[in-house]
Amino acid sequence: QTIELDHEELSRPRAEHEAVALLTERQKAYNDKVAEITKWSVMPSHWRALILLSAAMQLMGGFVIAADFVLFEPICFRKFQITSRIDDAFLDGGLNGNVLNIVLPPVGVITLVVMCIATALHLAHGKIVGRTAMQRLKS
Repeated sequence: QTIELDHEELSRPRAEHEAVALLTERQKAYNDKVAEITKWSVMPSHWRALILLSAAMQLMGGFVIAADFVLFEPICFRKFQITSRIDDAFLDGGLNGNVLNIVLPPVGVITLVVMCIATALHLAHGKIVGRTAMQRLKS
């Protein structure tokens, strides 16, 4: 109701909007620079390799985790229900008193390590791109 009654007054530029407009303009320049330097045709080959490796590792890990939920015999994570007790024995649906027992070695451990490395590579790529964009905006 306020917007309907005071739309004209609320739409007019105000002094307190200047800081937001300036920040929006700077953010647009940064976003444009990121888009420019991440075009596949101009991206350095080592950046491409980094993001491709990250994506491939995430896909592989995701497929293994998805397969774990579809297969009758788990390969990554021990079957555990929300009603199960951690302290119960494996045969009773528990984790023998250790929450880490939910991960089944070696496939579960390897899959988690692969996913962690893939995430680290993805974050590294993002940091490299962000730092490069800022450097190029300053120059």
